[in-house]
Amino acid sequence: MSFVDDLLDMRQLYEGAFRLDNQPFDMHKVLKLIEDIFSPQCKSKGIKLTIETSLDTTDLESQTVPQRSQLPVLCGDARRLKQVLMNLIKNSLKFTQSGEIKLSLKYEAETTKELIVVVTDTGVGFEPLDAEMLFTRFGKLQSSKKLNCEGIGLGLTIVKSIVEKAGGSVSAQSEGVGKGSVFLFTMPLQTVGALDLSNLTDHSNIGEDDLIVFDDDPMFKEALKAKNRVC
Repeated sequence: MSFVDDLLDMRQLYEGAFRLDNQPFDMHKVLKLIEDIFSPQCKSKGIKLTIETSLDTTDLESQTVPQRSQLPVLCGDARRLKQVLMNLIKNSLKFTQSGEIKLSLKYEAETTKELIVVVTDTGVGFEPLDAEMLFTRFGKLQSSKKLNCEGIGLGLTIVKSIVEKAGGSVSAQSEGVGKGSVFLFTMPLQTVGALDLSNLTDHSNIGEDDLIVFDDDPMFKEALKAKNRVC
């Protein structure tokens, strides 16, 4: 997803116009998208990418994502869930130079009926007291500046906004600089009965187009200037 999509979402959140969809979706397609986008990028950096569910562990260097029979059919906003996952993994990929990125998913069907997702990496990490700063608008830590000057620091802010809008929570943990990071979020989602997944309408398309935006909003201008895209 382009950074402008994040900007558009931030404006909707700022204006109270952000909405979440609620449709049955195929979780397999969500994970397949993650595989298609990030597996080649991780491989090019020599980083191992693993997707792990409560029923299956998949090392993407040698296998494919879990099969449909091993994943629940959930009801929610698949597009926003993808957006959250992509922003978290993209963040880990930026700040991980070697080692592993692991995406773990578990659905608590018997109790809270929520999706629990953990993204773990062996990247630069951060001081524990800096955890909350990661989710602030344009927030960047000193420990990561030498590794990454790209982006405008909205990815994790969008993650927090979407997750909390959906009734969930998100947190970040690290034992310190150079010791990797753990990002955890929960998102309440209902399961639906047995469905023919081949007939599900795909509500989860995420545009990759880079857009040029004309806007007078001060927040937009601040962000766009940071990316040198103001027109």
